[in-house]
Amino acid sequence: MIAVVTVNWNNFKDTYELLKSLSHIPEVGDFVDVIVVDNGSNDKSGLKLKKLFPEYHFVFSCKNLGYGGGINLAISKYLDRYDYFYIINNDTIVTKDFISSIKEAIDNNIFDIFGPIILYYKTDTVWFGGGKLSTLGYTRHLFKGKSYSVVKSKLPRYFATDFVTGCAMIVRREVFKDIGLFDEKFFMYGEDADFCLRAKKAGYKIGMINSATVYHKVSRSAGSDAKDELAFSKLQAYYYARNNMLIAKKNYSGLRRLLYITGYLTTSTPYFMLHMLAGKKYDSILSYFKGLIDGFVISL
Repeated sequence: MIAVVTVNWNNFKDTYELLKSLSHIPEVGDFVDVIVVDNGSNDKSGLKLKKLFPEYHFVFSCKNLGYGGGINLAISKYLDRYDYFYIINNDTIVTKDFISSIKEAIDNNIFDIFGPIILYYKTDTVWFGGGKLSTLGYTRHLFKGKSYSVVKSKLPRYFATDFVTGCAMIVRREVFKDIGLFDEKFFMYGEDADFCLRAKKAGYKIGMINSATVYHKVSRSAGSDAKDELAFSKLQAYYYARNNMLIAKKNYSGLRRLLYITGYLTTSTPYFMLHMLAGKKYDSILSYFKGLIDGFVISL
């Protein structure tokens, strides 16, 4: 059995479009269930969605637990019921082969954590084709900006990767039972990389499936600039900066931690600054530096 888990927070339109696309998946209702976590919405969007999709499971939180916290709420409730959890952002759209394209990897236990190729919404352009975690403090989306129809034939059907984005991530139940759930201190951004780092240390296999795709309305819920996803909103800027410091403090020590933090401050930070300056996101720049400071002082 597979559970598809998504989180809604005051976003009826996008969540509705995702749930509608899931309703066209042949396996849903057979061996696939859909679980929607309403993360303390104050616009009654969760209740509206529950009325429209009574066939899905709904879990309601009285407050916003963050992305990882919302996912954890569902997984902790249903952990013993499902073999795999397909975690997916509510600002995505799936196609009819959403489940069938990953079935072989599940049946043959190829990976413990894996993900599909994620395309920008209504395009053939790759947003995420695997993740690279650098020792110099930055994460990179592989094949980002490339045409999927071009790179698809050059990639193997299955390939290993450093991390899988929480935008669309399939996790075998035993991984959660062994290493625990997402770290809720992250609130948003970075909990997926941290989870994959912990899983990798525990010996679990992480990879990508070339035959599977999901469409993503990038950073819709976080309020980034539609013209430049790296022209962060204040919220994004704060958590991007803070959580990279948390990743370094949690997962590395000694020289490795020093390299990560130094690399992040000298490579990623100037890169993000340029995008925020170009987008005239001056408040976001201040929020970014506040995130860096908080990331240093927060105790784990």
